[in-house]
Amino acid sequence: MAISLAARRGHREIVSLLVTNRASLKARDDDKLTPLILATIGSHADCTGYFLRAGSRVDATDIRDCTPLILASESGYFEVVKVLLSFKADVGISCKSRAQAIHTAAKAGSLNVGELLISRGASINAVSEVSYETPLYFALDRSHHHLPGGFSSKG
Repeated sequence: MAISLAARRGHREIVSLLVTNRASLKARDDDKLTPLILATIGSHADCTGYFLRAGSRVDATDIRDCTPLILASESGYFEVVKVLLSFKADVGISCKSRAQAIHTAAKAGSLNVGELLISRGASINAVSEVSYETPLYFALDRSHHHLPGGFSSKG
């Protein structure tokens, strides 16, 4: 699908042209990913914002029930996370693994994303419903020793 390819590659002008000509914002590619999710995992903040302004659901999920916010946090995409939060992405949603965006940011070692999530209401004490672990545990488990002080000073 053209919309999926343009979203994946971050071609904002092509995305705009396709949406103007009625390309579906709900279309899913072979991996069942929407254009918004493809723009998010490609770290294309401008396309992410465009899809949201055009009507994509900010908390739509992939087949693992991960939202764009969880996926952007997982990769440490600070600018994309900022865009998603500006459209009121829910910081408390969990995916099938029961991890929230704050957990995935901690796993990735992304202090700036973690701090941003905390400033928007994410809990440093959030417990993963499957492993019963907090973001601090995930950070330390992955040797991201720079995170606990930064996270704990915020939460």
